[in-house]
Amino acid sequence: MKNIKYLHKARDKKGNIVRVKSENFPGDILQQELDKLNISQKKAAAIMGIPTSNINDMIRGVRPISVLVALRLEKAFGMDAAYWINLQVRYLIELSRLDVRVKKKLSKIKPFISAIAK
Repeated sequence: MKNIKYLHKARDKKGNIVRVKSENFPGDILQQELDKLNISQKKAAAIMGIPTSNINDMIRGVRPISVLVALRLEKAFGMDAAYWINLQVRYLIELSRLDVRVKKKLSKIKPFISAIAK
């Protein structure tokens, strides 16, 4: 069963950081792929040439999956780098859509069709 991680930077109306559950968490997918192959974080880090703490941080959601790491994951897993980047981007979009500050800014934007018609 998929673990549900938390988005760490969504904010409420008072500016407080709120914990919001997400099923689109890239760290879960990374951990699941390692588990399928029975590879430890330490072994994966050694294979990819990065510190074990980086793998652990990505799994915990402290560190995003960067383009360089996505390329390393592509080489190690045989899964396209775009797959990993898309996971990260979808997660960031979800995070942003839940953030009250972002919602407020977006609410001020009118669609181009409406703006042109005036």
